[in-house]
Amino acid sequence: MKAATAMDFVDNFKTALDGKNVNYSRISVWNAFGIKNNWEAPLLNVYEYYSQPDARTNNIFSSNVDNPKAAFKEFHDAILGPASNLDSQDKFGSPEIGDPAFAISRDDSCCLGGSLDPSKSNPCGGKEIFGHWSWDNFDNFLDRYTNTFPDTEYLFAYQGDQLPCDWLFQNDPSSAGLICNGCSSSHASI
Repeated sequence: MKAATAMDFVDNFKTALDGKNVNYSRISVWNAFGIKNNWEAPLLNVYEYYSQPDARTNNIFSSNVDNPKAAFKEFHDAILGPASNLDSQDKFGSPEIGDPAFAISRDDSCCLGGSLDPSKSNPCGGKEIFGHWSWDNFDNFLDRYTNTFPDTEYLFAYQGDQLPCDWLFQNDPSSAGLICNGCSSSHASI
Protein backbone atom coordinates (compact mmCIF):
# COMPACT_ATOMS: atom_id res chain seq x y z
CA MET A 1 0.00 0.00 0.00
CA LYS A 2 1.31 3.41 -0.86
CA ALA A 3 1.54 6.08 1.84
CA ALA A 4 -1.00 8.28 0.04
CA THR A 5 -3.50 5.40 -0.13
CA ALA A 6 -3.00 4.63 3.56
CA MET A 7 -3.49 8.29 4.45
CA ASP A 8 -6.71 8.40 2.42
CA PHE A 9 -7.93 5.45 4.49
CA VAL A 10 -6.93 7.18 7.76
CA ASP A 11 -8.55 10.46 6.72
CA ASN A 12 -11.80 8.73 5.70
CA PHE A 13 -11.84 6.74 8.92
CA LYS A 14 -11.27 9.90 11.01
CA THR A 15 -14.07 11.68 9.15
CA ALA A 16 -16.45 8.79 9.87
CA LEU A 17 -15.49 8.69 13.56
CA ASP A 18 -15.74 12.45 13.92
CA GLY A 19 -19.16 12.36 12.24
CA LYS A 20 -20.36 9.99 14.96
CA ASN A 21 -18.65 11.99 17.76
CA VAL A 22 -16.43 9.04 18.66
CA ASN A 23 -13.68 9.97 21.11
CA TYR A 24 -10.25 8.66 20.10
CA SER A 25 -6.70 9.80 20.68
CA ARG A 26 -4.87 8.33 17.69
CA ILE A 27 -5.32 6.24 14.58
CA SER A 28 -2.35 4.37 13.21
CA VAL A 29 -1.88 2.18 10.18
CA TRP A 30 1.03 -0.18 10.31
CA ASN A 31 3.01 -1.88 7.64
CA ALA A 32 4.73 -5.20 8.27
CA PHE A 33 5.99 -6.01 4.80
CA GLY A 34 9.33 -4.24 4.82
CA ILE A 35 10.28 -0.75 5.86
CA LYS A 36 8.68 2.10 3.96
CA ASN A 37 10.93 5.10 4.38
CA ASN A 38 8.30 7.58 3.26
CA TRP A 39 5.85 6.58 5.99
CA GLU A 40 5.43 9.11 8.77
CA ALA A 41 2.99 9.18 11.69
CA PRO A 42 0.27 8.02 11.78
CA LEU A 43 1.76 5.45 9.38
CA LEU A 44 4.05 3.11 11.29
CA ASN A 45 6.46 0.35 10.32
CA VAL A 46 6.26 -2.77 12.46
CA TYR A 47 8.03 -6.11 12.56
CA GLU A 48 5.77 -9.14 12.99
CA TYR A 49 7.55 -11.86 14.91
CA TYR A 50 4.66 -14.17 14.01
CA SER A 51 5.49 -14.16 10.31
CA GLN A 52 8.92 -15.75 10.45
CA PRO A 53 9.64 -18.40 7.79
CA ASP A 54 10.38 -21.21 10.21
CA ALA A 55 7.77 -20.18 12.82
CA ARG A 56 10.46 -20.56 15.46
CA THR A 57 9.16 -17.65 17.54
CA ASN A 58 5.61 -19.08 17.47
CA ASN A 59 6.90 -22.35 18.93
CA ILE A 60 8.83 -20.49 21.65
CA PHE A 61 5.73 -18.61 22.78
CA SER A 62 3.43 -21.64 22.66
CA SER A 63 5.85 -23.97 24.48
CA ASN A 64 6.49 -21.48 27.31
CA VAL A 65 2.90 -20.55 28.19
CA ASP A 66 2.84 -18.23 31.21
CA ASN A 67 6.60 -18.41 31.65
CA PRO A 68 7.77 -15.00 30.44
CA LYS A 69 11.31 -15.40 31.76
CA ALA A 70 11.99 -18.64 29.85
CA ALA A 71 10.09 -17.45 26.77
CA PHE A 72 12.00 -14.20 26.60
CA LYS A 73 15.35 -15.94 27.06
CA GLU A 74 14.60 -18.36 24.19
CA PHE A 75 13.19 -15.53 22.07
CA HIS A 76 16.23 -13.35 22.75
CA ASP A 77 18.59 -16.22 21.88
CA ALA A 78 16.61 -16.96 18.70
CA ILE A 79 16.67 -13.42 17.38
CA LEU A 80 20.23 -12.60 18.36
CA GLY A 81 21.90 -16.00 18.29
CA PRO A 82 24.33 -17.19 15.61
CA ALA A 83 21.79 -19.66 14.18
CA SER A 84 19.15 -16.99 13.63
CA ASN A 85 17.59 -16.95 10.20
CA LEU A 86 15.54 -13.92 11.14
CA ASP A 87 16.39 -10.51 9.72
CA SER A 88 19.75 -8.94 10.47
CA GLN A 89 20.47 -9.38 14.16
CA ASP A 90 21.95 -5.92 14.69
CA LYS A 91 18.60 -4.36 13.86
CA PHE A 92 16.55 -5.97 16.63
CA GLY A 93 15.21 -3.48 19.10
CA SER A 94 15.88 -0.56 16.77
CA PRO A 95 13.46 1.54 14.77
CA GLU A 96 15.25 0.46 11.58
CA ILE A 97 13.06 -2.64 11.27
CA GLY A 98 9.97 -1.15 12.88
CA ASP A 99 8.28 -1.55 16.19
CA PRO A 100 7.59 -5.13 17.37
CA ALA A 101 4.22 -6.74 16.80
CA PHE A 102 3.25 -9.94 18.62
CA ALA A 103 0.32 -12.16 17.66
CA ILE A 104 -2.15 -13.08 20.40
CA SER A 105 -3.82 -15.94 18.56
CA ARG A 106 -4.94 -19.20 20.11
CA ASP A 107 -6.19 -22.54 18.79
CA ASP A 108 -9.73 -22.48 20.18
CA SER A 109 -12.66 -20.06 19.99
CA CYS A 110 -12.31 -18.36 23.41
CA CYS A 111 -11.57 -14.91 22.07
CA LEU A 112 -13.63 -11.87 21.18
CA GLY A 113 -13.95 -12.92 17.53
CA GLY A 114 -14.85 -16.48 18.47
CA SER A 115 -17.65 -15.30 20.72
CA LEU A 116 -19.01 -12.82 18.17
CA ASP A 117 -18.90 -15.21 15.20
CA PRO A 118 -18.60 -18.85 16.35
CA SER A 119 -19.21 -20.08 12.78
CA LYS A 120 -15.93 -18.58 11.56
CA SER A 121 -13.14 -21.05 10.89
CA ASN A 122 -10.22 -20.43 13.28
CA PRO A 123 -11.81 -17.30 14.82
CA CYS A 124 -8.90 -16.84 17.23
CA GLY A 125 -6.12 -17.36 14.72
CA GLY A 126 -5.72 -21.12 14.79
CA LYS A 127 -2.24 -21.22 16.37
CA GLU A 128 -1.22 -21.13 20.00
CA ILE A 129 0.98 -18.09 20.41
CA PHE A 130 0.21 -15.67 23.24
CA GLY A 131 -3.55 -16.19 23.46
CA HIS A 132 -3.26 -18.91 26.10
CA TRP A 133 -1.07 -16.76 28.32
CA SER A 134 -2.51 -14.80 31.23
CA TRP A 135 -2.52 -11.05 30.67
CA ASP A 136 -0.07 -10.49 33.56
CA ASN A 137 2.50 -12.89 32.10
CA PHE A 138 2.11 -11.46 28.58
CA ASP A 139 2.59 -7.98 30.06
CA ASN A 140 5.69 -9.27 31.88
CA PHE A 141 7.08 -10.57 28.56
CA LEU A 142 6.50 -7.16 26.94
CA ASP A 143 8.24 -5.47 29.88
CA ARG A 144 11.24 -7.74 29.33
CA TYR A 145 11.28 -6.72 25.67
CA THR A 146 11.23 -2.99 26.40
CA ASN A 147 13.82 -3.33 29.16
CA THR A 148 16.15 -5.17 26.77
CA PHE A 149 15.42 -2.87 23.82
CA PRO A 150 14.80 0.53 25.49
CA ASP A 151 14.63 2.42 22.18
CA THR A 152 11.36 0.67 21.34
CA GLU A 153 8.73 3.36 20.93
CA TYR A 154 5.64 1.14 20.47
CA LEU A 155 4.69 -2.49 21.05
CA PHE A 156 1.76 -4.01 19.20
CA ALA A 157 -0.41 -6.99 20.07
CA TYR A 158 -2.65 -8.08 17.22
CA GLN A 159 -5.34 -8.86 16.14
CA GLY A 160 -8.11 -7.17 18.13
CA ASP A 161 -10.68 -9.81 17.25
CA GLN A 162 -8.35 -12.41 18.78
CA LEU A 163 -8.32 -10.79 22.24
CA PRO A 164 -8.56 -13.70 24.70
CA CYS A 165 -11.73 -13.74 26.78
CA ASP A 166 -9.54 -14.23 29.85
CA TRP A 167 -7.91 -10.85 29.24
CA LEU A 168 -11.18 -9.06 28.59
CA PHE A 169 -12.70 -10.10 31.89
CA GLN A 170 -9.70 -10.43 34.16
CA ASN A 171 -11.13 -8.06 36.78
CA ASP A 172 -14.70 -9.33 36.55
CA PRO A 173 -14.85 -13.00 35.48
CA SER A 174 -18.59 -13.14 36.11
CA SER A 175 -19.21 -10.84 33.15
CA ALA A 176 -17.36 -13.14 30.74
CA GLY A 177 -20.55 -15.05 30.03
CA LEU A 178 -22.10 -11.92 28.57
CA ILE A 179 -19.80 -12.10 25.56
CA CYS A 180 -17.60 -15.17 25.81
CA ASN A 181 -20.24 -17.87 25.62
CA GLY A 182 -19.04 -21.21 26.89
CA CYS A 183 -15.47 -20.09 27.59
CA SER A 184 -14.13 -20.69 31.04
CA SER A 185 -10.99 -19.15 32.36
CA SER A 186 -7.87 -21.19 31.74
CA HIS A 187 -5.90 -19.31 34.38
CA ALA A 188 -6.45 -19.92 38.07
CA SER A 189 -5.49 -16.36 38.97
CA ILE A 190 -8.35 -14.87 36.96
